[in-house]
Amino acid sequence: MNKAIIVGNIGNIEELGDGVGLKISVVTDDGYMRDDGYVKKDNWHSVVIFGKRADSIRKVIADAKTVVAEGSIDYRKHEGRKYTSIKAFRIDIVAWKKPGKNDDGRSYSEKKQTEKRIVDGEGDDLPF
Repeated sequence: MNKAIIVGNIGNIEELGDGVGLKISVVTDDGYMRDDGYVKKDNWHSVVIFGKRADSIRKVIADAKTVVAEGSIDYRKHEGRKYTSIKAFRIDIVAWKKPGKNDDGRSYSEKKQTEKRIVDGEGDDLPF
């Protein structure tokens, strides 16, 4: 089984190709104790999402702060370099940048309704 779940804050958001998908940079933190105190380490992850799910998340991701991304780990090579990403089949927004009305005029509750439709896959033609 190839399954990955990460929870982190959003960094960059990039369009893939001619709008076929999104590449979202997500940062998670990790750390450990040493004799001289706690050492924090940030880990950056590349999350990609395609198709109708990308179309749905594209509408709200700019106002999102923290996400839970669920998918599979994808390994690929390009020009001699190895790349690892998470090919997401589900992205849940768990925190927004700012509550209340945003630039697009929608309220927090309106965004939550959009998020619920994304999570439930409404309008999705995938067989699973």
